[in-house]
Amino acid sequence: MPKPATHAPPRPTRFPRKQAGPNPQHLLVTLMGDYWGDGESRVPSQALVALLAEFDISERSARTALARLVQRDMLEVTKEGRRTFYSLTRQAVANGGRSRDQLLRLGHRPSAPVWDGTWLVVAYSVPTESSVVRTNFRLRIRAAGFAPVQDAVWVSPTTKTAALTALLEEFPEVSATVFTGRTLACSTADSRPENLWDLAPVARRYTEFLDRFEPMLERMRAGRINGPEALRVRTETMNSWRDLRRLDPDLPDELAPADWARPRAHDILVRLYDGLGPLAEQACRAIVARHDSERHESASARHYSIAAYLSEPALSPRRSGRALG
Repeated sequence: MPKPATHAPPRPTRFPRKQAGPNPQHLLVTLMGDYWGDGESRVPSQALVALLAEFDISERSARTALARLVQRDMLEVTKEGRRTFYSLTRQAVANGGRSRDQLLRLGHRPSAPVWDGTWLVVAYSVPTESSVVRTNFRLRIRAAGFAPVQDAVWVSPTTKTAALTALLEEFPEVSATVFTGRTLACSTADSRPENLWDLAPVARRYTEFLDRFEPMLERMRAGRINGPEALRVRTETMNSWRDLRRLDPDLPDELAPADWARPRAHDILVRLYDGLGPLAEQACRAIVARHDSERHESASARHYSIAAYLSEPALSPRRSGRALG
């Protein structure tokens, strides 16, 4: 008689471990954009692994991040014999150019006109069977600074439609009507459009940003930050600001709280990021040189300046100390 079948006990499910510390992919994207953002620079893989080691990222995690960014079409890989080089793809350079202005101009309004009370309104619908599309669209439109008046009616205090047009093109399943309007009446204070955004968590994050980086500004002025630390602090500053950009709906000054810390935080960002640029570039070049025996000019790191970008956004990229266009 055949023996009864035996079944091995089920293996316990192994969920991915929570990422501790900085995200390797985010760090790589920031570093590549900060020092090799033109898409023409090719950086040795060993140099990028060594750069991430400055942020306590293991070699295994660094190489996994490189592979995943290649899969996402953010990085392009080339070979020379046994050596591997990485560069930003055209798509990554184009996407970076589109998002850079929003990122760096958050909190920078030297000559912004007074908000005239006009709201940009989006009324949309999604097929009932497209639940994933609905969820993703809601996430993206919220990240673009909109808030829901009702489930499928969202508003933003802006008349700039370019970002919204691009978003709707990305989601052809979404049927939308876009128009502008003004608030005529509200039954309660909570129903007023300007109260749709919960700014308390954003305010806390700005306070954390100031607590973390304002002391660094004083240390920089006193000359107490060396090259490797400058590289780390400069990168952490930009990463933190990028996180704030995802949270902050970028409301007009007329709708922001009276004690809004964003302008002060932006000032710290510009002065610290630009001030640490030369030291960070030197540290970056030194790390790359240890892993680039042929001294490829295409791997030479060049920092850029936020202040220069804000004053002359059309400047060509890769000028040391100048703007990344």
